[in-house]
Amino acid sequence: MTQIKSTELKISKFLSYSVFIFGALIFCGWVFKIRMTGNPFFNFEIYDRIPLKDLLIFHFEKKDWAQLISYLGLFLLISVPFIRVLMMMFLYLKTKEFILAFISTSVFIGLSLGLALGIQL
Repeated sequence: MTQIKSTELKISKFLSYSVFIFGALIFCGWVFKIRMTGNPFFNFEIYDRIPLKDLLIFHFEKKDWAQLISYLGLFLLISVPFIRVLMMMFLYLKTKEFILAFISTSVFIGLSLGLALGIQL
C-alpha cells in the first residue's frame, strides 16, 4: 500500500510542477508578444473566427514564435488532466483495482469527448 501512496505522491508532484512550467511557458509567450507589438491587446482588436489549424500555419509562416510558444504552453496545460487520468488508470490496473481503473477510463473518455466536441480544427 505504501508503494501506491508513493507513486500517487510522485504523480501529484509531477503534475503540480508541470502546471507551473507550462504556465510559465504561456507567460513567456505573452511577454515576448508584448515586447514585439507594444500593445498587449493587439490580437483582440478584431475578432475573426479562424480554425486552429489555419491559425497555427499562419503564425508559423509569419515566424511569430511568441504566439506559438503561448499556444504550446496552453496545449500542454490542457493536457495535464489527461496525463493525470491516464497515469492513475495505469496505476489502478497495475494494482488490480479494476473498478477504479474503469472509472478512470470513463473520465478519460469524457475528457476526450469534451475536447473533441469543443475544438474546431
